[in-house]
Amino acid sequence: MLFLNGILIFLAMIAFSLAYAHRYRKDEWLFIGIKKEHIRDISQYHKEQSLLNVLLGIVFLLVPLSIGAVERWSISPQWLYGWFIVLVILIFLNIRSVRNNRKEY
Repeated sequence: MLFLNGILIFLAMIAFSLAYAHRYRKDEWLFIGIKKEHIRDISQYHKEQSLLNVLLGIVFLLVPLSIGAVERWSISPQWLYGWFIVLVILIFLNIRSVRNNRKEY
């Protein structure tokens, strides 16, 4: 379980790093394979990606805490499946955000 928690904390650090990069280095790069010419509003895109990466980082930090709470207080482990639902919602929000910011050709 320690290995899983370490991986999740590492993923949280990556997500927070991406959020920082989207927030403060807006004009220099794009993480996904879309060219800048294909994005309608680049500042809005970076703002939304920054927010979504912060939320992903928070989720990746809260999952190890939830696993520890389940082990410590004998809570039903089925409550941990809620994090999958939250993760799927965040993924769909990211897909919608990217599609809304693409220019139509």
